Amino acid sequence: MGECADGGEVSAAVEALTPGRYGWSPRAAGRPPSATAPRDAGLDTLTSRELEVLTLIGQGKTNGEIATGLFVSEGTVKTHINHLFTKLPPRDRAAAVVFANDHGLVRRH
Repeated sequence: MGECADGGEVSAAVEALTPGRYGWSPRAAGRPPSATAPRDAGLDTLTSRELEVLTLIGQGKTNGEIATGLFVSEGTVKTHINHLFTKLPPRDRAAAVVFANDHGLVRRH
């Protein structure tokens, strides 16, 4: 949501994050991945938080959006992203988006 969001957009965003509803993907919200989701040995080296951050990157979230959603600082998000890049093949954000999508971390509509 941009800084020019109107009241309706803000209300919808707040409602989406009310208890029992998730503003993030099922994986990022703590639900188990699909049994059919392709896996990569590198994914098993990630902490649960790093996997969560990778999933959110795959959804196109910015560092600021990830930080806000996870209640951490942007610096913490950047640290998780740097750890991802040392553990997985992607070396930049665009490649991480493709990797997350290719490995079933992002639900396609």
